[in-house]
Amino acid sequence: MLSFTHCAWAQRRVSLSEAVSVALQNRLELKNQQVQVQLAQLETDKLRARWMPQISGSADMRWNTQIQTSVIKDAAFIPGGGDAVIRLGVPFNNTLTLNAEQKIYDAQKKIERQITQTNVAQQQVQIEKLKNDIRLAVNEAYLGALWAKEKAALSAQTVARAKTYLTTAQAQLEKGTILPNEVEKLRLDVSNAEFAHRKNQQDEQLSWQNLLYQMGETQSTEALELTENLATLTSLPTLSTTDFNTADRPEIKAEQAAMKTNELNALKQKAAQKPTLGAYGTYGTLQFNDVPNPFAANTWFNYNFV
Repeated sequence: MLSFTHCAWAQRRVSLSEAVSVALQNRLELKNQQVQVQLAQLETDKLRARWMPQISGSADMRWNTQIQTSVIKDAAFIPGGGDAVIRLGVPFNNTLTLNAEQKIYDAQKKIERQITQTNVAQQQVQIEKLKNDIRLAVNEAYLGALWAKEKAALSAQTVARAKTYLTTAQAQLEKGTILPNEVEKLRLDVSNAEFAHRKNQQDEQLSWQNLLYQMGETQSTEALELTENLATLTSLPTLSTTDFNTADRPEIKAEQAAMKTNELNALKQKAAQKPTLGAYGTYGTLQFNDVPNPFAANTWFNYNFV
């Protein structure tokens, strides 16, 4: 029982840097954005695959249940003149074809490649932006938890002090040195202090939950013990606004990538009006036969073109 009680009340010590590190590992938004980067990289592979030779084949087995008939008007080869009625084809004909196609030139190719590269860079910038947002949220939650803990501690001291004043006043009332309404006023101060303390305790619990949420550990049952304190964190040196390079901000880079993508899309629309060049070829063989026998000799005839 003692062992169980000790484990149940075990606390996990967490520093601010550790909280940020845990959040960067657990937050689902960051994992989802990493998948988006992988999808953007796959678009490059898809674009490359479109320029590889495209090969396809087909087979057709046909039974002409009624042979097509054609008419040649005033056929010269008919003695005495007149129309020639000719039946074209045989009852059974089969076809096997192999097709190959290769793109040679398309003005959109270079632009599409630049668009995919820009999209990959934009998604990677979004990862950095998400990391910054997560760091900021964890820092705010951590400081908020410290502040809530400090408020709860101060309000507890306020309750103790108010009770001390009330005890002293009650003793003075028994001696007749103060009036009863002064004691009631101090009793009201105790009630107000206790109410404020209960509210601060609730705020402290909410701040712990918010910190766990920002760390991506909403299912955690461990109690956290923060190793930092407000005095230490608030005494850290801060950078002046002139020390920041705004060109390196991920928000700026993301907007620049989006603008470049829009410009490339406009160029792609113009390139779509230019001619394209490609090569394609077909190799096929046909069979004509009076019976359904694909293995009959001298019934297959080849054809091909490029």
